[in-house]
Amino acid sequence: HWVIAHPEEARSLLEGLLPAELAALADWSRLEVEVARLDSPELVTRVPDAVCRAPLHGGGSLEIAIVSEHQSGPDDDMPFRMSVSQAMLWTEDARLGRAMSVCIGLVLHHGARPWPSPRTVRERFALPAELDAALGPYLPSHPYLLIDLATMTPAALAGLPLSSPLVRATLFALQRAREASAIEEELAYIEDDLRAIAARSDAAQALTALFSYLVAVVPDRVEPIRSRLNRTLSPDLEELIMGTILDEYVEKGIAIGEARGEARGEARGKAEGRAAMLIDLL
Repeated sequence: HWVIAHPEEARSLLEGLLPAELAALADWSRLEVEVARLDSPELVTRVPDAVCRAPLHGGGSLEIAIVSEHQSGPDDDMPFRMSVSQAMLWTEDARLGRAMSVCIGLVLHHGARPWPSPRTVRERFALPAELDAALGPYLPSHPYLLIDLATMTPAALAGLPLSSPLVRATLFALQRAREASAIEEELAYIEDDLRAIAARSDAAQALTALFSYLVAVVPDRVEPIRSRLNRTLSPDLEELIMGTILDEYVEKGIAIGEARGEARGEARGKAEGRAAMLIDLL
């Protein structure tokens, strides 16, 4: 979420991974990213990961809106979820008096196995052949675009044609953190990207977000990850990044411990929380 919420990073993702003929239709230099709720009293609240808007070349006031979702596992109801998000987006367009957006759903999948779920509402119904032939033409389709990282090797992930090293490193981490037996070894694939991120003005924030995810997914690999980070980047930057992550875990533990301690009226809540989180992390 941290990455796609930033227009420059979202632009890199969309320009690099959308089908070329689709990517060429929009002026991505004017991309705007909305991370907002889509509410309706009649329908459940939908919270897509982001809505990316950009004007269409030669389209006047028309915009393309990419409703994105990231998934770590299958979801047979994704066509329904996307159709709800699209309908709510069009409702919002009408409420604001703006032209109806050309709305396209995008699923970024980083699960262990290739995406198996239906790609359209018609597929989701799974009608017998004779019924599908008769009813299919009258059913909504609502297909969505799929970027399936599960079909890519580590080398392919590290070689994605993206302008942003941060986006490429993030996609690599999303896919490989759970699958690699030793993620610290596979980080060698993205060493150049990590060094490029370290040269950014927001290096500490960007790398902390990236490695916080890795630590959360594979807490038993913290020390090997620290060692790899130390060799790839400067020891000072490694200490800042991992120290910040450790402090966040400790603070979470303190909050948990304080809550438990307050509930029992015991002063040792802080110590319990800190100890529990340090054990979990280290």
